[in-house]
Amino acid sequence: MAQWKLWTLGAAAVIIDLAVYALLGVIMMGYDDSHNGTEPDYYKWSSYKTLDKAAVIGLWFWNIVNILFWGYVIYRIVKAIRNKIYGA
Repeated sequence: MAQWKLWTLGAAAVIIDLAVYALLGVIMMGYDDSHNGTEPDYYKWSSYKTLDKAAVIGLWFWNIVNILFWGYVIYRIVKAIRNKIYGA
């Protein structure tokens, strides 16, 4: 695969990743806007609406996906460096 295609795919992945984080952040801001902060159940699971719960679960899921993805990327980089150094 050409080098520019890899860079294009990488840039697209970063843009999509940031867009998902921005979307989840905007959805979660709706929860903050609908509460004045004086309720005793503020930021409690029972006070979330369905969309707020979906955004929180989505954020946790997306964080796990990112951790796994970057772990894989680091693994591939280390493996490539080892192959260059040791010639395996």
